[in-house]
Amino acid sequence: MAPRTATKKKSSNPTTRPSSTKPARPPSTREVAGVLGVTLSPPLKPEQTARLRKALPGYAGILDDVAARGSR
Repeated sequence: MAPRTATKKKSSNPTTRPSSTKPARPPSTREVAGVLGVTLSPPLKPEQTARLRKALPGYAGILDDVAARGSR
């Protein structure tokens, strides 16, 4: 029979207390832009965003042709 080994009890560390400090907040957009040396422009209006999402004329047809050639 194998010799018995003593197991240690997990004791709670009385010196460790839950941290009462607030977690660090993530940097703001302006702070990140300042570090990177980038200038921020005002956000786009929803109409401008919608126009940018539209496919360019002929672009959808080219993608369809490429997809058709790839499936052969």
